[in-house]
Amino acid sequence: MIKSGTQTSVSSPSVAPTAHARAEAKGRPGRNAGQRATRLNKDTATPRQAQSRRSESADGTIGEIMHRLRSIHPASQISRYFNERTKMAVHDGTLEITVPSSFQAELIERKFGRSLRDFFAERGRADPSTLTFRIDNTPRSTPDKPSRSRKAKPIARPVIKSGRSHDQRFDLDSYVVGDANTVAYDAACKIAQQDTEPGLTRLFIHSECGLGKTHLLRGIVRRVRQHAPAARVRYIAAEAFTNEYIASIQANTVDAFRKRYRGLDLLCIDDIHFLARKNATQVELLHTFDEIDLGGARLVLASDGHPSQIETLNKGLINRFLSGMVVAIDTPEPALRQRLILELASRRGLRLGREAVALLAQDASGSSVWTVRELEGSLTRLAAAASLCQERTTSGEIPMHIVEQALHRSGIAPRPHAVRFDHICEAVCRALEIEARELGQSGRHRRVVMARAIITRLCRQLTTLSYPEIARKMGKTNHSTVITAHQRIEKQLDDTIALGLPIDGLTIAQFADRLTRRLRQPA
Repeated sequence: MIKSGTQTSVSSPSVAPTAHARAEAKGRPGRNAGQRATRLNKDTATPRQAQSRRSESADGTIGEIMHRLRSIHPASQISRYFNERTKMAVHDGTLEITVPSSFQAELIERKFGRSLRDFFAERGRADPSTLTFRIDNTPRSTPDKPSRSRKAKPIARPVIKSGRSHDQRFDLDSYVVGDANTVAYDAACKIAQQDTEPGLTRLFIHSECGLGKTHLLRGIVRRVRQHAPAARVRYIAAEAFTNEYIASIQANTVDAFRKRYRGLDLLCIDDIHFLARKNATQVELLHTFDEIDLGGARLVLASDGHPSQIETLNKGLINRFLSGMVVAIDTPEPALRQRLILELASRRGLRLGREAVALLAQDASGSSVWTVRELEGSLTRLAAAASLCQERTTSGEIPMHIVEQALHRSGIAPRPHAVRFDHICEAVCRALEIEARELGQSGRHRRVVMARAIITRLCRQLTTLSYPEIARKMGKTNHSTVITAHQRIEKQLDDTIALGLPIDGLTIAQFADRLTRRLRQPA
């Protein structure tokens, strides 16, 4: 707990990068003053001088923090969330942010938490994940005459610890292992060891969405930080890496960007498929990869597809990805799904009987792939239903009728087998008598246009794929065209098909339903 009476709070509005230079020009303590202060004899320094040195050090660190945030995030976000009522203070490697409400604290944590922790991690702090928020709801002072009688004390609420509990969700020790993910898990544990084998300094993990890739990457980072607090490690999504690189070009700070990444001991990049068609970022990552590799550092990447399946990816990157260990995470088998449900339910304080666990594992969602996210969604609905009905069995378990009600109300129905994109694509293309390669081309033939729309509709109903993922699998560069096609087909469901095919005379809705039934039947 940080005492508010000793904190060095610095207001952090949106300030131009040259604010420090302007401060020196106006005679405020700057770099030279700080250097002179450090030369004072500690034994003869007065308490005021010691406090001054601490303040200057904190001010400098906060200035660096704001400079980092501006190099990553848009200026509009900085000015919106770090305004005159947002104050920051640094105490022993811990950053405390004072905000007027818990809502703003949550927003700052969500948007800037990762960047702030990475800042301290790169400086080798013993506990770089520590970030605290203090809620101060003191009303703003009015411009009327101030009262001299007495000053109102700020209403300080307890410090909110942030980051630690979130990171614990992604601990390798809490990862539920089964046949579908055991190889990926073992590889993650080995690369997180300090005595990593030479051939295991590069790891590429791929799977469908929601199967645990992010958990493994963040778990690797967490374990390395635990065993080697001074190690320079970083986890980042490919989109954030791209945005940071673009911002460094715009701010003419590319050298600082490269120094930040190429000096790491471990770099974990999630959603690497985001770099498809981003040629400049790919080239930068390629050089970063080579620098890290030459220095003996470790690199872990994750994607929703095998490296060779990521379209328009630099061949040099593909070769380097394939030069390391490439592992896949498969769809959880029934036994693993049940263990996942028991673990996730335990974290929520839910007690489930064997029959309830089996039902949840069978009916995790109405889509085609049983993922951890789907299981979490089912348990979230069950927890809500259980909170409304306090009924429990004699053993404290949630009764089966509540479980069945929760699943029924969410529209969940048993599924005979999983449905994959290639199955949907093959069925639609066969019915409309087109080639799958035509989907990614620019042709506007009526059959091709309808095929894209029907495939998108079925993928949204039967799989967990997002619009960008559907577009990418069809070979389209812009997912907005897929969204438009889906919206258009939803308005034409009652239209009759007239394409010179055996299906002519059916409505689009009837045709889609026929395909859905066929796809859900066992092979």
